[in-house]
Amino acid sequence: PVQLHYLGHAAFLLPFPNELTVLTDYGESRAYGLDSPVFDLGEVRPDIVTLSHDHADHAGGELPAGVSPLVTDGRSYEARGLTATAIPTFERSLDAPDNSSYLFEYEGLKLLHLGDCQALMLSVNEPAVRARIAELYPHSYDLVLLPIGFTRDILAEAAQFLTLLDARRVVTMHYWSPQDRDAFLAQLEGATDSRGRRYGVRSHPEAGL
Repeated sequence: PVQLHYLGHAAFLLPFPNELTVLTDYGESRAYGLDSPVFDLGEVRPDIVTLSHDHADHAGGELPAGVSPLVTDGRSYEARGLTATAIPTFERSLDAPDNSSYLFEYEGLKLLHLGDCQALMLSVNEPAVRARIAELYPHSYDLVLLPIGFTRDILAEAAQFLTLLDARRVVTMHYWSPQDRDAFLAQLEGATDSRGRRYGVRSHPEAGL
C-alpha cells in the first residue's frame, strides 16, 4: 500500500513501498494572505519533490538542505520502479500550458496530482475542452488529488470536471476553508463518474480531509 499524508493546500507526502518518499507542491503556508496553511515537514526528508509550477502556494515552502531531485518545469523522473510523469495542464488560460499535473506510477498503481487545472474546469462544458481533458487524463486512476479552489468559486465546475475522470478515489486539495470542501462534497451527492459509478463521500476532519 501507498500511504498519503496531507500537509495542506496542494502539498502531500507519498511514501511508496520502495522506500522512496515523494513530496508534492510544497508551498508557502497561507500564501498571498489566504487561509491555506501548509504544515512543516518536521524530520521528514523527501527523496523526490515535484512542483507543478513556481507560484508561492505550490513552490514557496522551505525544503531541508540537500533535498533533491526537484522535478519541475514539466520534467519527468524514474527511480526504483516509480515514475513521475509530467502532464501539461492549464490554470489561467487554455492558450498554452502553464503548469504540470503529475502522474505517479508504481507496480500498476496510478496516482494523479492535478496541479492547477482550473482553466479546464472553467470551460468544462465545452465539447472541445472535454475532449482535451480526455486526452490529457485517459487512464483509470487509483487516486486523484483534485484542486477545488481558485480566484472565484469553481466548486460546481470542479465537480463536473471530476465526473469526466475514471478515478477510484479522490482527495480534495487547494481550497481556502473546510466550508469550501464540504460544499464541494455536497456537489457530488447523487453524482456518478465517467463509468457510471456513484460517489461515496467520507470526511476525515481530524486529518483535514
